[in-house]
Amino acid sequence: MTLAEAREKRRLARILIADDIDPSQERKKEKLQKQIDQGNSFEAVAREWHENRKDRWNQRYAAEILNRLEQDIFPDLGPIPIMFEAG
Repeated sequence: MTLAEAREKRRLARILIADDIDPSQERKKEKLQKQIDQGNSFEAVAREWHENRKDRWNQRYAAEILNRLEQDIFPDLGPIPIMFEAG
């Protein structure tokens, strides 16, 4: 990192602090959002799982499962990224 880049980062951090935003927390939010945008959120994985399974289920049951996920699970767990480890 060059001195100019470091000064720019400091300037941006000071702006966030002036707006009562923790720069560290802001970076964590950005990182999380980037992971979500890449499609590895709990919601994205659960929707893919549902899509792959719904043909095996009664149509009413498949709709009920998706509804329960959307109402009960996704609001709290949906944005959480799923971390896959290479094994």
